Amino acid sequence: MSTTRLTSKDIGYVPGQLQPGPKNSILDVPGVYVGQNTIGNDGDDARKGVTVIFPRHPDDITIPCYAGLHTLNGNGELTGNYQIKDWGYSNTISLFSIPINKENQRYLNN
Repeated sequence: MSTTRLTSKDIGYVPGQLQPGPKNSILDVPGVYVGQNTIGNDGDDARKGVTVIFPRHPDDITIPCYAGLHTLNGNGELTGNYQIKDWGYSNTISLFSIPINKENQRYLNN
């Protein structure tokens, strides 16, 4: 079994109307900053982390920016989603967190 994981781009499907950036990453978007921290023990039992997305430079975080949202699987909550739905913008950072343990790690590795 091959250990190489194919992407949608590898099989000829490129979603969206715009070309992906050179890194094919959120970091290709000018002015977006991403921070990440993982905490946990040194074993394989558990890891907990958080990813923070700043839609603007941290010094300009009080300036609102356009925003949208989509519910992928119906789980989780988004603080500020009513503001985004009503006004179409957000002036807060986005934080993402998920506990990873042995039980769900196998799904992430497939």
